[in-house]
Amino acid sequence: AQDECWAGAGPTIGCVRIAGTSRTGYNAGMRAATLCIVLALLAFARRAFADPKAYDVVKYRGKADGLTIAFGSADGYPEASEVRTKQRRSGESTRFVLAAGGEMRFVPEKNRAGYEEVTLEMSPDDGPAEKVLGAYRAGGKTIPFRLTKQEE
Repeated sequence: AQDECWAGAGPTIGCVRIAGTSRTGYNAGMRAATLCIVLALLAFARRAFADPKAYDVVKYRGKADGLTIAFGSADGYPEASEVRTKQRRSGESTRFVLAAGGEMRFVPEKNRAGYEEVTLEMSPDDGPAEKVLGAYRAGGKTIPFRLTKQEE
């Protein structure tokens, strides 16, 4: 008699079938819940074993003549430093990367029409400073600026 209760009856309590459930619906729900748990565990495990950065990024910000400048200084790894500019009027932004040559000179990441560069008055080996002076050059025009260290 007990075999008859359990055979194909779906979720039951004793020999009483739970209303509104079926064996297929129950199994599909359990599979979905198990899949969600496994995916969540994988996401957390990836973060736990991710390689830590070998440098800290110090952020600077400043404005000059219709231009907003942001500088991310990778302390201890200058090649990972970057400068971003944004034209206030047009909203156009450009990402600059460190150029070869041993000085803090940044060129656009993507080739663009015209000549642009950002130079900073600091050495690649300098540690974080409270203020950084620099110049933005484009189309024969030079715009000097001062960047201030941002608190995290």
